[in-house]
Amino acid sequence: MRKFSYNNSLVLVFAFTVLFSGLISSVNVAHADEVVTTISLGTWPTEFGVGVNPNTNMIYVSANAYTTKNGPVMVIDGNTNTVVTKIIVGPDTWGVGVNPNTNMIYVANSNSFKVSVIDGSTNSVVSTIPVGNWPTGIGVNPNTNMIYISDSGSNTVSVIDGSTNSVVSTIPVGNCPEGIGVNPNTNKIYVTNCRSNTVSVIDGSTNSVVSTIPVGTYPFYVGVNPFTNKIYVANDNSTTVSVIDGTTNSVVSTIPVGIYPQGIGVNPNTNKIYLANLFNNTVSLIDGRTDSVVSTIPVGTHPMAIGVNPNTSKIYVANNGDQTISVIDGSSPPSNTTSQLAVNSQDNNNNAISGFQTELYTQNGTQIDRGYTPYNFILNDNQTYTVHVENKDKYVFDHWQDTGSTNSTRVISISSDDFIVSVYKTVPQTPTNLSATAVSSSQINLSWNTPSNDGGSTITGYKIERSTDGSNWSTIVTDTGTSRTTNSNTGLSANTTYFYHVSAINSVGTGNSSNTASATTPILSVAGVNIGPVNKTLP
Repeated sequence: MRKFSYNNSLVLVFAFTVLFSGLISSVNVAHADEVVTTISLGTWPTEFGVGVNPNTNMIYVSANAYTTKNGPVMVIDGNTNTVVTKIIVGPDTWGVGVNPNTNMIYVANSNSFKVSVIDGSTNSVVSTIPVGNWPTGIGVNPNTNMIYISDSGSNTVSVIDGSTNSVVSTIPVGNCPEGIGVNPNTNKIYVTNCRSNTVSVIDGSTNSVVSTIPVGTYPFYVGVNPFTNKIYVANDNSTTVSVIDGTTNSVVSTIPVGIYPQGIGVNPNTNKIYLANLFNNTVSLIDGRTDSVVSTIPVGTHPMAIGVNPNTSKIYVANNGDQTISVIDGSSPPSNTTSQLAVNSQDNNNNAISGFQTELYTQNGTQIDRGYTPYNFILNDNQTYTVHVENKDKYVFDHWQDTGSTNSTRVISISSDDFIVSVYKTVPQTPTNLSATAVSSSQINLSWNTPSNDGGSTITGYKIERSTDGSNWSTIVTDTGTSRTTNSNTGLSANTTYFYHVSAINSVGTGNSSNTASATTPILSVAGVNIGPVNKTLP
């Protein structure tokens, strides 16, 4: 049986984040979030689970962990911030998950290896479902009506079909699974394995583990933003949050936070992430655009679990040390202003070109946006970012127009709308006026004019191709290694017509071929007079 310690606490999952598949366009993140009220839960010893139904604005708090007697789930009315009832469930209550579509609430009774199902319309227990050993975290996918239970003592995840309230699958995962997060848009489930220091990714369509992601030490709570497909994992013993990109199943950022980070709540509508710091008695507010802590909010003693109602932008923090719920108002007006940064591209002749990938990063290296030139980024005023542009086809970055820097990655900070231009060099244009002259039965001399544009990089040589039929070509000189515009082709056969192309070369590569020129070697040479040569320049 588990023993309680603050660095071995429950990972709680918030299924409410799966609800909000509505439209979201542009969001300004406010940093002035603060506690607006504190709700007392009485003398119940611990609160490890917070679930929110945004449709009814009811909040469910499990308040009986680490006891062998049946305990309550406290029901809070979000309209009045008061406890309206308590529902007796099983012993040692932990995670709480909510399906807002069915108004069913699922509570993990760890000591009895069961899950209690509460009907939110009657606030009564309507079913009790046996699961694996020591169930803790609960995640809900309201789109499929599947409920996922982390069985921390069995190293499995039990899958409950909400339409039958029965276990339909048991999935092996890592060592000591605790927290569960669900992305309903991708039907992926994320399970923290606290003793494996990993996150198991489950495909909800097959109920199988499709990836295992290393994270920090003792990962517990987990939150998911279905709009950005980012997963936030609280690493209890690392005092960090690992940010996982759900597209690549890789950690893209690690955020330093407070001591013993615990519960995580995500508001997908504002792209704010709230993290409880157990021994700092604070909540870290993370800006999901930059994946950085922008504010620290004082709350009650030993905050553990967090629930969010994105419809009201209210955040509910369960404080284990003083048996209270801190209510944070996350709807404050934006405290930061933004400006637009336009990234354009052009060639060395000042001609606009497009389609070059450009990327925007925060100071800690997290990519927050990308697009193709011409592209507009939205930046917080006076905040430092990094912009990077990529090469494309036969275009290679040369310099930034405003600074002259030849580094395709630059640091930038703006306080009003601005633009930057990336200048690209490319291969040279075609040489012109290629001519071929037969000077003997075995030699043809070539000459041509330098291209009118070197592509922004000095021409270093020429490629020469030859054909005997004007259709099938072979390279006779890969690179002349000189800018000289003449060449002699020797060792030829008499009375043979040869066709030629010439292409210019610079540091980017080889340009397109010139016009075709041809010449016919003479049949023979008598007393220095060639018989039968034909020299021809073709358009």
